[in-house]
Amino acid sequence: MAVTINGTTVKAKQVVRVARPSRAGRYEKVQLAPEARLKIAATRDYIDRTFMHDDAPLMYAFNTGVGLFKDQRVLMADMAAYQTKSVFAHATGLGEPLRWWIACWPV
Repeated sequence: MAVTINGTTVKAKQVVRVARPSRAGRYEKVQLAPEARLKIAATRDYIDRTFMHDDAPLMYAFNTGVGLFKDQRVLMADMAAYQTKSVFAHATGLGEPLRWWIACWPV
């Protein structure tokens, strides 16, 4: 039976059913409830109208730099490159990659 996400009530057991395979080796399917889809669409519309232009109010790390650059606006034309650089700047590691069975060890 699929786990339905409605945006308000998700239980730890449901997350585990989706994140971990069953004894048969299968992962539970996930579906969005219609009301969750409507909320997502409304939120995206609000973000597009309010923040996805160069005259938008400043929102830290959304359309500004971070840290010392918190007062520097990131223009929409530069947004994709800025987001990529931001992810790369925080993607760090040391040593050899973990073996898959350690990285996927049940908690």
